[in-house]
Amino acid sequence: MNIRTATPDDAEAISALIHLSAHHFVADPGAAVPARFLEGIAVPAIHSRIADPAFRYLVAEEGDALAGAIALQDGSHLYHLFVAAPFRGQGLARALWRAVREGLASDPRPFTVNASLNAVAVYERLGFAATGPRQERNGIAFVPMAAALGGA
Repeated sequence: MNIRTATPDDAEAISALIHLSAHHFVADPGAAVPARFLEGIAVPAIHSRIADPAFRYLVAEEGDALAGAIALQDGSHLYHLFVAAPFRGQGLARALWRAVREGLASDPRPFTVNASLNAVAVYERLGFAATGPRQERNGIAFVPMAAALGGA
């Protein structure tokens, strides 16, 4: 498995990976994925974030396949963490989480994430804990969570 910094050329594959999980974010399971959310995971939006110095985007590859992607915003907000289905359960989320934090100075701010409801247990295993109840914003459901730098 190779973990490296994402490039703008990775935007299409990252967008496709996130689209596969988009239905997990919808507050009403019977509803369509909100257009605003889809715009935020479209290729131009991903491309823009990769180029934005406020984001640190990494990808994991196995051969020619995108196995996973992670993005950290402003050094403390876990913006994206996605692992492709064939690579789940193999420790890749943890490896990406460790890799994106490499070289970060000790910072008193906790890491934060707005976890999709189906990913709360994954984030708990990475050292995150809920900081509030389930929330909904623009048709998207999530649980706000935080973790200290020393987490998994």
